[in-house]
Amino acid sequence: MLKKIISNMIGNVKVDTILSKDEFALGDPFEGEVVLKGGIREQEVRNIHIYLMRRFRVAKNRTEAYPCYSFTIPVNLIMKPGEKYRCPFRFMLPIYLPVTFSKREVWVQTDVEIPHAIDPTDKDYVKLNMSSFERILTTIMIERFGFRHGYVTHHGSAQKPYLYPGHPLASLYEKRDYPVVKSYYYDVEGRFAEKYRNVSIMIGNCIEQFDLYFKLHFKNDKSLYKRVFDELSEIDQKVVYLSLNFNTMENYDLIENKIRTLLEQEDKPYYMVNDR
Repeated sequence: MLKKIISNMIGNVKVDTILSKDEFALGDPFEGEVVLKGGIREQEVRNIHIYLMRRFRVAKNRTEAYPCYSFTIPVNLIMKPGEKYRCPFRFMLPIYLPVTFSKREVWVQTDVEIPHAIDPTDKDYVKLNMSSFERILTTIMIERFGFRHGYVTHHGSAQKPYLYPGHPLASLYEKRDYPVVKSYYYDVEGRFAEKYRNVSIMIGNCIEQFDLYFKLHFKNDKSLYKRVFDELSEIDQKVVYLSLNFNTMENYDLIENKIRTLLEQEDKPYYMVNDR
């Protein structure tokens, strides 16, 4: 079994975080153990915090590292010199976490509460793959509808886009209980190509159900100047909410029909149709 080890000396205590593997799927267990080894003197050890970290853009040319998720292991012990303490952990990876395309995007950071010790800075990278639900959704969009998957974007809690009061995405960004908003971007091809330019699907709540926000970007026949204005002002776009039950996620036909109905029934915004 492949194991990844994150080591750090905090005070007189050596900390090794050992992961069961270096690649995980969202929605699956994240397992490993933290191994503490006493130093040359007795040391008090308190809670152990495990963070999944990622860098997010906070300004045009600046990024900062923020935790996407944290997990605390409660401990309260006195480490004697040379003593070893093993603390296994297991938690489920939330579906909202970023999908990574390399092992240089998300890393694990372990922080142990030791009085008067310097915070740890060591880190080790892991790869996070799509959850089974996201793979099903992507399969339907590409294989059933013929769309082309463009890219995935992630917005951290520090990124707060301007949204007017009552905007359909306001609750997703402003009152979220999770630090990442993830969006799948598709170029529209096939039967819907004459209606839509592209479609983005944002992942919302994914605890009790699979909440999706479809951002529909309509095509128009206006002049280039008006098209650019529409895109910048986003008046050629519409956000539509769709909720899927986890128990029905294996039913490809049911999900395909729900998404097809959504794409067929949505019309261009009023101001696009009447403003020539």
